[in-house]
Amino acid sequence: MIAAPTRALFAVVKVLLAIAYAVPLAWIVVTSFKSTTQVLQDPNGIVFTPTLDTYREVIGEGAAAIVTSLQISVVVTVVVAVLAVPAAFAAAARLSTGRRASSRWRSPGCSCCR
Repeated sequence: MIAAPTRALFAVVKVLLAIAYAVPLAWIVVTSFKSTTQVLQDPNGIVFTPTLDTYREVIGEGAAAIVTSLQISVVVTVVVAVLAVPAAFAAAARLSTGRRASSRWRSPGCSCCR
């Protein structure tokens, strides 16, 4: 069992790591709601008028890229499933027959295979 001071130290470290991860991520999200001119004039500004223009621009110009990415991801997922399911079935069948065969040859006093 871990001592209470060590657990408290781990909790503090976890909180600090969560903050170190969340603050830059939140900053990126907040910056995404700024217009291009707001980002260029005052990149670290906290007070600004939020806008969705950047999202409209990205979705409008990148619609073809989004569709292409979706098509590729669907094809890759189907190919992986078609290849992985039979492979997993074969591996499971081989492991189960190997387990039965090895259990016949186990010595009665062996404690390693229980």
